[in-house]
Amino acid sequence: MPTDSSANRSILIIIIVLLSIIILGGTFTVGLRAGQFRCERDSFRQLRHMGFPDDVLGGGPPPAGRGMERMWQQNEYGFAGEVISVNDGTIVLLSRANEERTLSVDSGAIMGPPHAPQSIKNVTVGSQIVGFGEPKADGTISVRHLTVLDCCDQPEL
Repeated sequence: MPTDSSANRSILIIIIVLLSIIILGGTFTVGLRAGQFRCERDSFRQLRHMGFPDDVLGGGPPPAGRGMERMWQQNEYGFAGEVISVNDGTIVLLSRANEERTLSVDSGAIMGPPHAPQSIKNVTVGSQIVGFGEPKADGTISVRHLTVLDCCDQPEL
């Protein structure tokens, strides 16, 4: 009889260990999936906080392979990078792909987030900016919304 008790105890310990591994693995998997969902949902949270409208940003990141298609469908063009010159409503931007972009800022452009409006005076050489606008035939971008990231304690992307 003592042999059976020892064998039963070993089987019980093995079952408990296996169940613990399955439960911990399942909990880890569920937590990982929940984190991925939250990351996808909040991917544009900072841009929404800065005042970018939901109809331009969409509900989450674009599907793989589509890039900025949502903005192009609305005849919009997103931009981000470092300002290399500012002159009378014209900004020359060095994009993150090391390409120069010329932006034209008129009086209809929205500058900054709703809680901390900005102006063209906040844009200086070396500023990091992000925004979107409409491409013109001459290759410039007519700015619709622009935010200076290193101004007024803005969160970085």
